[in-house]
Amino acid sequence: MADDAGVALNTKDLIVEFENFTPVRGISVKIREGSTVAVMGRSGSGKSTFIKAASGVIPATSGEVRVFGRLLGPLNNRELRRLRKVCGFVFQDAALWQNMSVYRNLALPLEQHYPELSNAERDKKIRRAVERIRFTDDLNLRPASLSAGEAKLVAFVRAILTEPKLLILDEPTTFVDRTGVDRILSMLRQLKDAGTTLVVVSHNATVVSQLADEIIVIDEGELLIHGSTDQVAASDNPVVRDIVSDVLDQAATFDSDILSLLGEIDDEG
Repeated sequence: MADDAGVALNTKDLIVEFENFTPVRGISVKIREGSTVAVMGRSGSGKSTFIKAASGVIPATSGEVRVFGRLLGPLNNRELRRLRKVCGFVFQDAALWQNMSVYRNLALPLEQHYPELSNAERDKKIRRAVERIRFTDDLNLRPASLSAGEAKLVAFVRAILTEPKLLILDEPTTFVDRTGVDRILSMLRQLKDAGTTLVVVSHNATVVSQLADEIIVIDEGELLIHGSTDQVAASDNPVVRDIVSDVLDQAATFDSDILSLLGEIDDEG
């Protein structure tokens, strides 16, 4: 469709209903290819349910979802594999396969999406990705042996191994220590620079302020605002300002630090 040219993810009147409540209420957004979009909201606002429905992880009750112009509906196994190749997902709880080793958790997506790879090529790809994130634990361990932060790092590596064009992350830095957060931030910057579309649910002010081009704010299942960080910062909606205040404060501090550094450089010059 012409309307989807240059659009990685497009939702129209997306609704998700469960038996006793409706966590997503008619959300329509367009996310441009190559952009980094932060999805924010209070706990229980529906943001995680929204991104799961928008990426085909759970079915929507009604509305439309298009990924790179392709309409998502009931998917057979072949269509689901095709979607997973272009759209990676990092779950909030890591969602590793507990009956498999860390290595098998990483190898299985490659076997599904790149069956032409030899064992040696697949192993090289896994080892290289693990080194980039500086994960040093034994890859033969089961996920139950990992800390929550280590499991999240493995889930992150698993999501990027297939080199998706769209990567959706649900609180990727939760339970991760400062060093791990820095590693994830570094990898996300590299993916952003390479043109990967990133959709990140996060309350981490550093992640949002340093990466996001745009912010989506959801409250009680409804879209409050979707715009550039400057547009969201200028919103006079008190709910929006309350939700993003920490991010705006962090961004101001970050900008101030950069200006101070530039001033020091000028003085030295």
